[in-house]
Amino acid sequence: MVSSEDQGRALSGAQRERYSTAIAALKRSVLGRDPKSFSAALDLAMYHCEKARSFDWPESEIRKRRSEVAVNWDSVNMAATKLAVHFEKLDDRVGSARLAAAILKSGLKMRAQTNGSLHSVFAQFLRALAKQPKPTDYEDRIGPLRIQLSSRKLPSRAVALTLVLAHAFDHVANHDGGGQLKLFVGDAITSGSAWDAASLFASAALGEDALEPTTAKKFLSEHRSHLYYQGWPEPKAV
Repeated sequence: MVSSEDQGRALSGAQRERYSTAIAALKRSVLGRDPKSFSAALDLAMYHCEKARSFDWPESEIRKRRSEVAVNWDSVNMAATKLAVHFEKLDDRVGSARLAAAILKSGLKMRAQTNGSLHSVFAQFLRALAKQPKPTDYEDRIGPLRIQLSSRKLPSRAVALTLVLAHAFDHVANHDGGGQLKLFVGDAITSGSAWDAASLFASAALGEDALEPTTAKKFLSEHRSHLYYQGWPEPKAV
């Protein structure tokens, strides 16, 4: 059986200390009965835990900003309509002068590709903007977890990591022993194995209090047909 990335990686003293309780739980699980399965599961756990430790987890802020946009969507559309009406009522001299001054000050470059004055075309643009419906096809993303159906409450970092680890352990438990064992982007998360170990690894990696496995299991139950492994986002270039 070939394990995940960095197969056979030796744990440092700090890692052994940090994950000692989680490693013990993994040994007690069904995966601990076979040395190869245990080794593969531990490699997967270390890979994802170390990724989690270096990730900045910005999703909650993104979700907050997205929520604010949704709340203000209709009022912004109304404002765009009012501004369009304003430009439609201006004559060519005043309308063009006002728009030209704003373009010059902002550094924006605009050119109408249809007949008509620029300010009247800008009014058409504003009306088109105002008619855009509020998005309803949002997906949630937290770390390597993608939630196809937008959840009212974003799962915590520990829940997201526990789900990914339990899913990885499930891959190990059901592996036939041939070929490479790794998670693929787009894998549906529908079940898990060694939940106690998964939650302990997640909590240790994130430096949080121990998470009850039932919390992650409940989230899985509520979103079973909408959870996917999406891989860890690449760090942003500095």
